[in-house]
Amino acid sequence: PLDEIATLALICNLTATAVGVYHFGKWHLIHWPQAAPFLISSIPAAFIGGSIQINHTLHHFLLAASLSAAAIHLFIGIKQETERPSRDWSPQFRWFGGTMIGTGLGLLSGIVGIGGGIFLAPLLYALRWSSARHIAGLACFFICCNSIAGLGGRWLRLGEVMWTPDTFWLLLAVLGGAFIGSRLSAHSLLPSKLRLVTALLVTVVAARLWLKWLGI
Repeated sequence: PLDEIATLALICNLTATAVGVYHFGKWHLIHWPQAAPFLISSIPAAFIGGSIQINHTLHHFLLAASLSAAAIHLFIGIKQETERPSRDWSPQFRWFGGTMIGTGLGLLSGIVGIGGGIFLAPLLYALRWSSARHIAGLACFFICCNSIAGLGGRWLRLGEVMWTPDTFWLLLAVLGGAFIGSRLSAHSLLPSKLRLVTALLVTVVAARLWLKWLGI
């Protein structure tokens, strides 16, 4: 069922990104003041989004279209990664832009059951908000916080978290993958490789969602 899938996705996001936040924080790759405008707007928006019910067709379309756009931008920017230093945005723009982006992505992430970081990272790459690793750290923290908020909204609407018998084993696999992936992202992978890996993963997920939307 759609609600079960979306809720389980948020639980997996929360599990994975909790590990990621630990690793990125350990390597000082999460700039907490920079994350503030995104979070103060996205958390209540994700809570509201989690309380909204949509049908399967719209759910698959929103996810597939969003992820396809993200993948295209990620692939386009791979060769330019080393030539794109961070832009010196003013504090006023960072607060205004961060709250506007956070509100939209928080609402979308709560509705479709995804943490929102997969949408946030390409936007921040395009705006040259920060370095690739700092963007990855911010996106990870963003997903973690919005997953909690989205789960809260779903719990309010459904009256339960919809924990299934297979959830525990799935979370063990997610935990292992998150430990390896976040360590590589924070410390080992070059920015261009990090972007390529993200683009490939997003493309695979988007393709599967388009097939579901088309009924194939």
